[in-house]
Amino acid sequence: VIDRSRNSSPTTDEETAGKNCENQSGKGVRGNPSRRARCRKSGRRATNYRLSSGSWAAKTTTIKKLKHEEVVAMIDKRSNGARRSRITDDNIRDWVDSEAFESRNAASMSILESKLNETSAVKDYPAHGSVEENRPDGVFRGMSVQLNGMVTSKVMNRKARLLTSAIKKYEVQFVGIGEVGVNWKKANRKRLLSLLPELTGEARAMTANNTTENVAVHQQGGVATLALGEIINYYKKGSKDFRHLGRWTSFILQSIQGHRTRVVQAYGVRANRSNILGSVYQQHVRYIQQHLNENVSPRQLFESDLLWQLSVWRALGDRIILIMDINCHVLTGKLSRALTVEGIDLKEITKDHIGSLCPNTHSSGSEQIDGVWATPDITVTAVKWLPYSESPGDHRSCVFDFTTLSAIGTRERRIVLPACRRLVSSNPAAVNAYISEMDRQFSIHRIHDRLDDIQKLSNGEFPMSDHCQELMDKLDAQVIEIQLHCESKCRHIYRPDSPYSPDISLWDKRGKMFKRMIVLEGTVRNPGVIRKQARKLGIAAPKMWTYDECVHGVQLCKAWKKKLSKYAPCLRVEHLQQRLLEAEATENKERAKAIRTMMTREESSSMWSSLSYTFNDNGGRSNAVTRVERIENGVTVEYTEQTEVERVVREMTQNRFTLADPSPLCSGLLGEQLGYLANTEVAEQILTGNYIAPEEASNATVLVLEEISRIAEVMKAGKVSLSVSPEEFTQY
Repeated sequence: VIDRSRNSSPTTDEETAGKNCENQSGKGVRGNPSRRARCRKSGRRATNYRLSSGSWAAKTTTIKKLKHEEVVAMIDKRSNGARRSRITDDNIRDWVDSEAFESRNAASMSILESKLNETSAVKDYPAHGSVEENRPDGVFRGMSVQLNGMVTSKVMNRKARLLTSAIKKYEVQFVGIGEVGVNWKKANRKRLLSLLPELTGEARAMTANNTTENVAVHQQGGVATLALGEIINYYKKGSKDFRHLGRWTSFILQSIQGHRTRVVQAYGVRANRSNILGSVYQQHVRYIQQHLNENVSPRQLFESDLLWQLSVWRALGDRIILIMDINCHVLTGKLSRALTVEGIDLKEITKDHIGSLCPNTHSSGSEQIDGVWATPDITVTAVKWLPYSESPGDHRSCVFDFTTLSAIGTRERRIVLPACRRLVSSNPAAVNAYISEMDRQFSIHRIHDRLDDIQKLSNGEFPMSDHCQELMDKLDAQVIEIQLHCESKCRHIYRPDSPYSPDISLWDKRGKMFKRMIVLEGTVRNPGVIRKQARKLGIAAPKMWTYDECVHGVQLCKAWKKKLSKYAPCLRVEHLQQRLLEAEATENKERAKAIRTMMTREESSSMWSSLSYTFNDNGGRSNAVTRVERIENGVTVEYTEQTEVERVVREMTQNRFTLADPSPLCSGLLGEQLGYLANTEVAEQILTGNYIAPEEASNATVLVLEEISRIAEVMKAGKVSLSVSPEEFTQY
């Protein structure tokens, strides 16, 4: 029997957490009727004694009116308590790992925090160069960042906030990040994007760190790339450091076949020796001792490997943008001069576009050691080195623009992705919520009454006076605000990990309940409600669960959700089929029709998603047609030349566009008289009703022509009613 008291020793077996998810009655007060009755009697006796002794005698209560400051303090206290009661996966991971990690690395963390404070207090040099905050058309915008590690939550939050702010301010589309300082094998957060929770929209990330060692979460060095926004349409994964030391990583931008640009983020190992065991220099020394039989320094190994890799990429025809902390002068250093040799042809972009180098890119340095290099076939249009106050790490960040024509072979305009619409006419619940909120807002703001007042004031005159027109404009602006407000409130948009089904929903609710049980005591105002909901979900005796068992419960629920996610589409179809049978059994025709529509829509969406994933190679964006096939005389013939491809496509499309030519309407006398654009005298005669149809025209054609002339006559006479009732508008 497992002792589930608060003072019991922590358990480590997941089976302990799994057994408590079964529906079994506990042995506490609620599970023992006789004990529950005795508790009630003892409570009544205690109440009667207090009443008889006068300890609960009625007292005169004076209600004190709170001051404004006291009300604000109470609201802050409640809001802080509510924030503390929200438990997420990050909170659980932090609670489990932070104490042990901080105790082991207290010295290094204090050093890093002191460096961070020194960096914040350093003299903030002004920006060097300039770029427009609003990115112009026809350019891609990149950014170079040196994070210098993200160890403690204080450092991580500050750097993540500065990085996200710079990305949003300058509309950056990709970021090269150096010195990430995270061992992704040990870290609980396995993705770079989880460290940047405020980034919105679709993103792609690639990380590289030293995987030849697996010592601690904090690991000096490491690089990463981050692609955002519409640049994802041209994004392809690149390659990483072939020695697995995390010295560089890359991705590819490609649209037209044979025209591609490779963006490389690298970190140059320092040439001077470091005796710190966790430094990048010592990591590479250990690698050389274990895997290489050469007398070579880490700096020499990095230079030779990077130059060889760049020459290979150039030989394959890649255009290259290299972002690197080179740890030497960007023009006169040994590696800097080696990047300019024939076969690599890389050139640093700062001096050519600004006229001078950046004074210093490190907070304690005196020269530019960070840079962006590009091959001659990349056209750079703007460069700006940000001040330290806008840079996340102790290095200055760089924002630069280059043309899309030189990068992917086409001029691309700036794309603004549309936001998801909450109001959808196919969603009855959203439509009803929108209409009810609209009626409520119209009643609050007296829209109909004000409109009647304006009509009375104008006395039916047209055009209206300037005063009436001004009132109408104000009313129209307020109606638009109400419409936007109602659309934002009509429904919530959920982005679940898997399609809904009862099985997956059960484990998801259990996982959330375990998180709430962790803070069952303290900040929760009504713990009894949580216990009641936990018992409904099959979690027996929730009050007796320890902290460690709740953590294991969360892990168990996540494991079950991951296991069931493989069968989520099948479970979803089975759930809808069961609901359809129930609706038909109860003869609920509206419900059955709605379920059928939902099943058809989801099946169609799944089919087209599969087709898009299969045929669209470039992230959902179709490539240029460079090859076509067609069957000629029973043999499949392939065309790859441009003239041949255009000829075959023209022949196929011309045949499709002329399929209606043999029809009676197009091939007869009426088709000749109307013409291709229907802008002849015959068209005018049909509208006025003076046209005499030819004998070969069918009865249906004659009736259609008569109806066209009747509609034209009604419209010319102004007899068409443009009034739309609320019911008709809703139906529309």
